[in-house]
Order: sequence, then C-alpha cells, then structure tokens
Amino acid sequence: MTPLELKHFFGTENKNNIPKYFLDNVEKSRTEMENGFKVDFLIDGVMETFVLRNKPHLFSEGFHIVDEDMESVTHPLKNCVYEGESAVRNGTFIGLVGCGRNLNGMIITDNGDYHLIQSHHPSGQHVIHKRSLESIDHECQFDMNEDPYPEDRQEIAMKSMLLKLVKDIRRVEHKRDVLTVELAVFADDAMWEHFQKIYGKAAEENMHTFIMAVVNNIDVLYTQRLLQPRINIKIVRYEILKNIPQIMNARKHSNGDVDRLLDSFCQYQNEINPPNDADPRHWDHALLFSGYDLHRNGVKTVAGYAPVKGMCSGVRSCTINEGLDFGSVFVVTHEMGHSLGMYHDGDNECDLRCCIMSPSVGSGKTHWSHCSVNEMATFVGHLGDDFRPPNCLQDAPNTEQRMTAFKESEPPGQLFTLDEQCEIFHGECWKHELKDGQTMQNVCQMVWCGNGEGVIRTAHPALEGTYCGFGMICRQGQCVGSSQLMRVTVGGWSSWNDRPAPTCGGRCSQCEIRGQIRIMRSVRQCNNPSTNNGGAPCQGDEARGMVCHRDVCDGDTIDNYATRICSRLRDENAIPNTVLSGEGMQFEQAMCKIWCLISGSTNIRTVSNFPDGTPCGSNQFCIKGECRPLLCGSTTLAYSEADCPLSVLQTTTTQSPMPNMHTVDQSATKTSPYKEQKKRVPCNHNFANAGKPIWPVDGMVSVVSLQYQMWKWASD
Repeated sequence: MTPLELKHFFGTENKNNIPKYFLDNVEKSRTEMENGFKVDFLIDGVMETFVLRNKPHLFSEGFHIVDEDMESVTHPLKNCVYEGESAVRNGTFIGLVGCGRNLNGMIITDNGDYHLIQSHHPSGQHVIHKRSLESIDHECQFDMNEDPYPEDRQEIAMKSMLLKLVKDIRRVEHKRDVLTVELAVFADDAMWEHFQKIYGKAAEENMHTFIMAVVNNIDVLYTQRLLQPRINIKIVRYEILKNIPQIMNARKHSNGDVDRLLDSFCQYQNEINPPNDADPRHWDHALLFSGYDLHRNGVKTVAGYAPVKGMCSGVRSCTINEGLDFGSVFVVTHEMGHSLGMYHDGDNECDLRCCIMSPSVGSGKTHWSHCSVNEMATFVGHLGDDFRPPNCLQDAPNTEQRMTAFKESEPPGQLFTLDEQCEIFHGECWKHELKDGQTMQNVCQMVWCGNGEGVIRTAHPALEGTYCGFGMICRQGQCVGSSQLMRVTVGGWSSWNDRPAPTCGGRCSQCEIRGQIRIMRSVRQCNNPSTNNGGAPCQGDEARGMVCHRDVCDGDTIDNYATRICSRLRDENAIPNTVLSGEGMQFEQAMCKIWCLISGSTNIRTVSNFPDGTPCGSNQFCIKGECRPLLCGSTTLAYSEADCPLSVLQTTTTQSPMPNMHTVDQSATKTSPYKEQKKRVPCNHNFANAGKPIWPVDGMVSVVSLQYQMWKWASD
C-alpha cells in the first residue's frame, strides 16, 4: 500500500505502525425486522452479536447532494445508514453506512474503537482493526481567551457547587428537549484528489459512504443518554468541492494553515447558506473534511479546529477537520463540543484523561463528563438571550423524531421490562417465563410469570411497547414491527440481598432429608440495569445459600422423600396424575430435581426441586434446584468463591467450626437405570404443608401435557 492508502485504512503512513487487523466478508443478515439486522464481529477475542436498526433520521427532509455543476442530485444511502449496540455488553456502540456489501463504520467500546472499511480489492473484503489509544495525534487549538461569553464560566462554577442543594432550573428547562444540529457537510479538492488516487473511478461512491459513516458515528457519540439536552445531527447538504471556490484556494491558506482555512471556509459557507432558518436547505453548522495536512506555525499536530461557542452564530458556526481516516470521528466530535460551549476537561473540575473533551483527543474516550454536560446546557440555555444568537437548534420535530424511542414519551413497556412487570404483579423474585409451547410474540396476549421453581401464573397482556422479539414490540395486543429506535440493554446484577422476603426463601429452611443442611437464601436480581430489547441476560446464579444452623439434619433418605412426593402427585391431587408410578428418585444428571418414574415405562419426569440444603455430592448441596459446593469457609453455597458474601450471617447456635458435612447417602445416589426424558418446567410444592389437601391455584396451567398439571400445596 502507498502511504496515502495506509493513512486511509489504518490511520498511519508508516507501515511499521500498522495495528493488528484482519479481513472479513461482512454482510447483513436480514431478519423479521424490515429496517434492521444482526451482525457478528470478533471483539477482543469474543464473538459479539450487534443489533442494528435503520437510521433514516440522519438526513433532513431537505437533504440534497450538490455536484460540481451546483445541481442537486439524489443520494443512494438514505436507507443504508445503521446504528446499534452490542447484545452482549453495555457501552459498546456501532454505526455503519453502506448498501449491500459496501459497509463502512466503527465499533466504539470503552477499551478502544474498531474501524471497519471496505478495501478496494476485487474480493470486496473489509479491513477491520482496532485503533490504538495513542494513534490520534491531535493538538487541540482551543484557547480560553477566545471565549466570546466568559461570563458563562462563573455560572457553571456556581451550578457545580449548588447542584446537590438546589435544582438547576435552566437544565430542567432543557432536559426534555431534543435539539437538532442541521449540518452541511463539505469535502475539499485535496480530499477528493486523495480518494481518486485510492479508489479511481469508484472514488465518488466510496467517498460518500466513508464521510456519511464518519458523520453517523459522530451522531452516535452525541446521542448518548448522559448528554442533556439531547443532540441529534441531521445532514442537510453534502458537497464535494471538486472545483474549489476562489476564497478557499490553496494559496489563500498556504496549503492547510488551520487559521486561514477555517476563516475562508467559514466565510464561504455563510455566504451560500440560506438565511432563513425555516428554509429546509438552511444549516446550523458547516463541517469541512479536508485532505490537507493541517498546520499552525509549522507544527502539523493539528487535526481539526472550530470557533469557541460558535454554534448558531452564522459565520462562526463551522468546523474543519483532516478527513482521510476514521480518527476524524473523535476530532470532529471534540471540536463541535467547543462550538456547543464545552471547555477542556481538566480546565474544569473533571478528570482531563477520561472523556471526549480531554485535551488529548483519542479513541477510548467515548463518553461525556458531567462538566461537559453542564457546560453545554449552560451555553444552549443562553441562546436567544440579549447579545446572544437565536437558538437555531430548536426545530419542530418531524414524524421520525416523534417516533424516536427513549424520549419522555417512552411507552410503558420500555420503562418496565417483562421481568419488572411480573415483579410488580406477583411480588419479589417473580420473573417472566414462557409457558410450554409459548413464544416471545405471545406475551402481547398474556404474560406468564414464574418463581424460578416451577410455579407459573398469568399476569396480564404485556404493556404497550414491550419487547416481543427482534425489532418487535407489543401494540394493542399484537407483536408488530417497531418503527422506534430500540436501545438494546445488557442485564447487570444488583447487589446481594441477604435478607429477602419469605417468598424468595428468606427464612431458615426446615429439616426434611437425612444429611440436609439448613440454609437461608441470599438473592440478587438482574435489574442493574434490566435486560431489555434482546440484550444478554445476567450470567451466574441469582441465589446463594447462607448456612443458618450448625446442625446436620436427620430424616428420610433422598429416594424415600422423592417417592413420597411422587406418590402424592399420583394419588392425592384433586385430579390424580395416573401417568406417574409413584416411585421417585434422585437422578445423577440433575441431582437437585425430584424425578418421578412414568407408569409402564422406563422414562422419568422432573416434577419439582429438592429442598434447599439437600446433599447432592461431596460437600455439595442444593440451592434453588442447582447443586452448589459449600464455600466461603463452609458458610455459603455458591457457584464460586467470587460469590462469597462480605459478611456472613450469624448462626443460631455455637460459633464452633462447621462439622465435616455428610457426603450423599449412597442409597440415594445410584445411577438411574431409566432413560431420561426431555426436561419440562418443574412443579413447585411447599413441603412444610405436607399431608394437607392439594388444590389447584388460580392462573396455573399444564406445563407438559394434559397428563401433568401444575399444582401447589394449599395453605391454611
């Protein structure tokens, strides 16, 4: 590759500095969502699934392309712009642009960003590489002395001190707003020449796709939830200045002097910008992608520049940027931040190393600091005041904007996930479950909730806007394609609750089986945040067992206990389950489930869980239907030492060391001679009420067939 090609594809002209990369054939896998798709990428050695959706709102209703003859032409990318998130981890975003296989874009993570760009090789393969955290060499030219409204700094400092005591009225005013930056995008003659050298006859198409991909990812960074008021970018105009205007001639700006080029471009764009903000072809801000190596006083570490607090100021509302590679995403985002009133982190109370407005721009800095949020809110809040420009960002929303999700009009099904709907209806520790034979699309007619131990009950039809499948939400009882931008949320664990409600097992278990230990459950919930819109659920156990008594239980053998339960299911139900033989057992492949033998068959069926604390192996015991080792100094049943509590519940008897726990009674752990049947949703029983009449519970249904009904022991 030539140095120019290396710069374009890898962000460096030195072949010795090329980052690790790979070639891949990236294609869109269409699903039932008409305006979106899923795609897999290998990120940090792990295959991640990304959920993408169509993003037509990147272009304004008045969007137009201007060719060299100043004639408007149509554009092919209107329906080929996508944004999305990882379905595996939060904080990982993706923006892609391109039709067919010609995809360009970026994956933005907390640990760096991955660039995806189609090579000009006939194979059509894409170059995918991780951008080094140090690879963007940009010396920001921001100067506090150029601030036209220095009085804002005193207000920002005052707000910072009082924010915890009083409400920031101006921020509250604008928090509900969604502001729109109508953007005109230009590329100069040097940029055009570079793309001609790289792509030849395909230069125009590839340049258009590349620049739109950069702007798309800038919009991704500006639409983060933390930023209030929210900023949307809409492209109004796209033009390649193949025949450069005289005012921007290379001699006028000494082939990239950043101050001269900025002045000439800002003047040019202001002269051709329709003056009326209501004109659909008017823009609020102009952006120039330049092919020149920008410099100031002979120093070439300048990659972009924008007037401080220039947004909405006509001739000062503009940004220039070196545009040859994807590193421009972060530089333009940073420089536009200055135009929107943001200072450098470090010049305020925020860490200078963390965020987008750090003085050293680079990948890995993908979030906004709270200082930047406050600074922008203050600047925007003063637009329209005396001696300030009018607020050009408050445009009447169009249909697409009104349909954008995660605004204040967010539907209730997006505010409350299916798990949360179940918890509200049935109480703590109840979560959404699919009834046997049910699919996600059926939740729009009825939501079924389970306690995690086999008891399932109806709740209600899913709330409007509830996720019911990839790209689908519930509307008036039907699962339909969503026109909203649905943000995928990966689940995260809450902290452990060592004293949950009794319905969650928050009491010391009773002795029922020989060798059983007495435990009390500690639980956590996958609600920090809650999984939503197809995001990955939390990984790990939701319950651990805290030893609550030093005595080891005596009682029935495990198989005798299982047989007693299976016999009751066969004989004592209001509708006897005659398919069961009455014999029960512990099966080695799922030792915390009660298995019943089917009459006249060698098949077995799981019907419930053994009580918590039932032995299931050497120093292993049951907790919520799972076999777990006794860890944490013999105090806790847990999946691993990582789940040990910070403090252990005090036992009810002596503080002497835990006696050596019994291994499982050999008479109760024989290898089953029976064939295992496909597992079914197990049934739950409250064995503390053993011997009492059994009555069906309202809303409970068969989960295996008409031969097997779901029951629960009746209370007094």
